[in-house]
Amino acid sequence: APEEVGALAARALLATVDAGGAVGPSDQGLAFTLAALADAAASEVRTGPLTPHAAAVLRAVRDLLGVTLALRPDASTRTVLATCVGAGVRNGARKAT
Repeated sequence: APEEVGALAARALLATVDAGGAVGPSDQGLAFTLAALADAAASEVRTGPLTPHAAAVLRAVRDLLGVTLALRPDASTRTVLATCVGAGVRNGARKAT
């Protein structure tokens, strides 16, 4: 039932927030990708425990963009702080103003 799916999703999100994470498990890969593509300034992302998909994204980001995210687990909050300096990718199709 839709109510059960909603309740399951809400519990999963609350577990991530309760653990101190700012990014849910299904969005870790996206957050890491956006941080790696960002300007050449430091980015930080705090997540819950890394998912297998997020680990695969970290390898792809390293191989394709040459950006390595430093991972610092925090045992007290059961979170991971990922930091990196972005590749500074720009949208070439966007008109400059």
